[in-house]
Amino acid sequence: MDCEIANRDRWNAAIDWRLRLRRGGADEWAQFAHWLEENPANAAAYEQVAMLDDELDGVAIPPNRAELFESNPRTHLRKWRQIGALMVIAAVVALTTFFAQPWSQDLAPGIELATKAGEQRAVSLADGSSIVLNGSSRVRLSGAGARQAELISGEALFRIRHNASRPFLVGLGDDRIQDLGTVFNVIRDRDAIGVQVAEGAVSYSRRGQGIQLREGQTFEVLAGGDALVGHRAPSAIGSWSGGQLIYEGVPVAEVARDLSRTLGTKISVSPELALQAFTGTIKTRGPREQVIADFSSTLARHARKTEDGWLIR
Repeated sequence: MDCEIANRDRWNAAIDWRLRLRRGGADEWAQFAHWLEENPANAAAYEQVAMLDDELDGVAIPPNRAELFESNPRTHLRKWRQIGALMVIAAVVALTTFFAQPWSQDLAPGIELATKAGEQRAVSLADGSSIVLNGSSRVRLSGAGARQAELISGEALFRIRHNASRPFLVGLGDDRIQDLGTVFNVIRDRDAIGVQVAEGAVSYSRRGQGIQLREGQTFEVLAGGDALVGHRAPSAIGSWSGGQLIYEGVPVAEVARDLSRTLGTKISVSPELALQAFTGTIKTRGPREQVIADFSSTLARHARKTEDGWLIR
């Protein structure tokens, strides 16, 4: 009985997706891809819906959408098998090209992806590159024929498949990052920008001036416009995407900002802790309260809940 109910719910969901994708935009396709990945049975259910696609045009969809399947014999499903298979292929092609549509400043706004506070999301691009978004982040992706993206806000880890004839560009307002065969992490927090290279190198352009950053180097533009070049262990760069934050001699205030972004809640530290150097690894997967408590204990301090987040003092 439980299995029957699960199948019925899956069919209902598949029909809903079929209807939504007819009018859907970028967000619909991205959510659809996530739904397909949740369970192999979802893809099979969607294929069955696709086989009956033409019938859905003129049918009044019942509240229990699975009734459509109960009212159609298996012989009818076989009749639509070839058409259904083509439709599934078309959906896959559309899903692939969705992540590769052209964008430039001269075109209409490109496809935007966003994450909620505390959410992480990985995106595979058509050229084999990938982007992982940290919590509360927005990125505008490029499209076919162009290899461009813009980090609008938040944090993203870029793993770029290098092509010397068509370098990958990341926009940060008026600034630009060009890959040189690269894995790099980028933070954009209002007027402040941070770039950290975990592998290879990037070229960073700002106001007509350029700087090349290699593995382990970091570049930070403060809100006031001052720029700082530093160094960080490559293994620590983008470590948030693997469920941990790794530091060596980093101010506690900076650690708190990173932890806030990753957990999706504001974490503040008292003034006497802000500039204290922190070295260690913070596991970020698990109950939020426990992660914060563990971090506080490594500082020999206490974390308490406040109206807008947490305070470590």
